Amino acid sequence: MSTNNGDILDKVKQSENHVDAVPVGPPEIPNKWTMGITYMMAMGLLIFGPNPEQNGRLKGMPPKGKNGSTDAPHFRAEMIIALMVFCFIGGKVSMTAYLKTYVSDTGIMSDDAASYLILVLWIAITVGRLAGVQDQRFLTNDSLPVHLTVLCIGGFLSMLLVLWFPDSVDCLWIGVAFYGLFNGPCVGYCYDWNNRITYPTEKSMSIVMFGLNFGASLVPYVTAYIWDHGGGPITLIVVTFLSMFIPLPLLHISKYVSYDPVINPYMRSAYSTLPQDEPI
Repeated sequence: MSTNNGDILDKVKQSENHVDAVPVGPPEIPNKWTMGITYMMAMGLLIFGPNPEQNGRLKGMPPKGKNGSTDAPHFRAEMIIALMVFCFIGGKVSMTAYLKTYVSDTGIMSDDAASYLILVLWIAITVGRLAGVQDQRFLTNDSLPVHLTVLCIGGFLSMLLVLWFPDSVDCLWIGVAFYGLFNGPCVGYCYDWNNRITYPTEKSMSIVMFGLNFGASLVPYVTAYIWDHGGGPITLIVVTFLSMFIPLPLLHISKYVSYDPVINPYMRSAYSTLPQDEPI
């Protein structure tokens, strides 16, 4: 009987050792080359693939150009706006995913307080979105870039505050809260801007949405990779800062790649557009 008990104990220990040897964690993430090739292939299909929405423009679209064409001459503006939403959503997802880890690694506050910090972040994002919806009711082609510029500046200054005072708990609370407030409405403003400077068609929005979804996947991965390979916790704040800073020049570049002469001051012969006397 004792021998049987000893055999049973040995088998239990062996099974425990076997369980300990099994790696636990998320599946291996595809390397950066695979993700980059996938991105380039998808963008190629979106840009050079069939364009089914060319037949039958939405009601209220600008009339045909001088040559009678209704086809968008290019998708440069959409690609720039896709990069903008890539940054906005990437920073937001990274902040949400790693903020608690940042607090834990820096030891700046307790883990319980970190949970409340994430709550404050998303309350601020929600308030920002609601305020943005109200603000968009009164935006025009001229005022929308100005408002989005203010949001970008407010967002990266919020993270700059955390970078300047990395050991300050108060600055972390303030920076995270104001980042959420300024970041909240940015993606909605990008959609609105896209609809104003391009034909808002299926392909147009597909390009922008691809940037959104790809940013939500790639930016957190890159953040974690740099963090684990020597960047440390400050990587999160730097990436979030850049996610609000980079869209700022892109916003003003997009104006000059639009094929709408009302938007693009350097456009000389392209599409005619609807009158802009009243807010659109």
